[in-house]
Amino acid sequence: CVDFLSDIFNNSLLLEESFERQRKVIKQESTMKQDNPDDLLDRRLLSMLYPGQATGRTIFDEEHHLPHMSRDIILGYQARSYCAENFVFCVGGNITEEQALLLGDKYFAAIRRGKELEIEPAQLVDHEVVEFINKPSKQARIRIVFPGFISFTRKEKIASVLATLLGGMPSSRLYISLRHNLHLVYTVRALHHTFFDTGYMHISTNFDENKLQEVVDAI
Repeated sequence: CVDFLSDIFNNSLLLEESFERQRKVIKQESTMKQDNPDDLLDRRLLSMLYPGQATGRTIFDEEHHLPHMSRDIILGYQARSYCAENFVFCVGGNITEEQALLLGDKYFAAIRRGKELEIEPAQLVDHEVVEFINKPSKQARIRIVFPGFISFTRKEKIASVLATLLGGMPSSRLYISLRHNLHLVYTVRALHHTFFDTGYMHISTNFDENKLQEVVDAI
């Protein structure tokens, strides 16, 4: 497995014909995602929360840039990024640390030195944003988002527990209130999404579009 992965990492040919085939695959995948209401909403949500930033880019942005993408651009990115300073060798399963280190030395010790990529910390949008997306669907969907916390912090752990209590299971507060007591929604959930430099809490639900205001008020 490591032999195979190292060959991909170190010796990819990026042939022009393969590049063109993959361009078509990405376009088809983007179309598929846009046909799925939940996928569409979740990806648009990231673009709204992190506009003009890497965290907010989705496959829909890729589709927009596909006609302008070239093999030379990919090779340039590879030359800038594929170096020891930006490389992490991670293994899991029935393997010891000693065995992992031996595999790393065998297959990746020759990776060239380079410059570590500088990535600006993500900045969650600091004002209210409301967007409606009109798509044919038997159910309306909504995402309500609040600022969250970065990974590996005490607050992030607390927020994850809170999300579970609010909407992480059929016995959660939102599920009991909105579905069982008020009969407003088909399903509801709350999740805390976390990254190394940002995070957000979101509540999502599916319901009859005629009950939009009631659902928002209840949440």
